[in-house]
Amino acid sequence: MGIPQASNEDNTGITLNGPAQDEPKSVDKASTGTGAKGKAKTTEADEVDEKEAEIDEGEEHDVHALLQHRMAQDGSGRVELLVHWEGEKEEEATWEPEEEIQLGAAETLYAYWKAKGGRINALFIKPKNAPPETYHVFKILRHEKKSRGGFEFEVQWVGHPPKRGETSVEAEPKMKKIAPKAVEEYWESVGGREQFLASRGRGKRVRTE
Repeated sequence: MGIPQASNEDNTGITLNGPAQDEPKSVDKASTGTGAKGKAKTTEADEVDEKEAEIDEGEEHDVHALLQHRMAQDGSGRVELLVHWEGEKEEEATWEPEEEIQLGAAETLYAYWKAKGGRINALFIKPKNAPPETYHVFKILRHEKKSRGGFEFEVQWVGHPPKRGETSVEAEPKMKKIAPKAVEEYWESVGGREQFLASRGRGKRVRTE
């Protein structure tokens, strides 16, 4: 899975020319910004205690099921899914960003796409007037030092599990261009880039949790 030029303003998405561990199932609905359930609703300030509202705003909810998917309406090429929350009625489902679901309920997300015949098939092949196939960086998993200098990263993409055939190896300069924040966060997570520059030749593959 190679990387062409970035396709959106924040440089985390790329558009391709054609189709090509158990995790917790809780998602912070308030942090997504698209779900209506994340914040307490009130018409009069004295009806809801302010402290209780703040607690509810950060409450995590379990994903019961993923019902539908759609392309985000902001033109970013990102995907949103309709989430049926545990303990709530199906009609109270909310649209949430795919990245947030992958962070809190990855296995549920992967199972949803599998049932649809695969993410690429569901988003970019079967639908009429399908948008260009777009990938967004979810996480840098590990790096390897190249024998001639520089680094390569193994990259996990939004909506795709961290396994061989779904990830790809990308050069550091390209990653700095399309996902500079992800590169910065990765180096911080492994103690800094500088320590890996000291040794010569091919370095060890370093993996983060």
